[in-house]
Amino acid sequence: MDEMKDNIMASPTNSQKTVSDDEEIDYSIKPEFYDSDLDGKDELWVQKKRKGGTSDAVLSCPACFTTLCLECQRHENIES
Repeated sequence: MDEMKDNIMASPTNSQKTVSDDEEIDYSIKPEFYDSDLDGKDELWVQKKRKGGTSDAVLSCPACFTTLCLECQRHENIES
């Protein structure tokens, strides 16, 4: 019983072969949920939905630059 416990606690590099993730991936099979034209389709969808918009302002997150709003109003510049 103690031998079994020692084997479980042993380092993975000593007890089993380490295999890279790249060795397990079969690149000959096309990914099921991948669409190479998806970016183009998304861009056309956004352009269609934004049709008629006059604002050139885009509100983005200052931390990660994710687009938050495409139809927003710029603040006026107030000089003091």
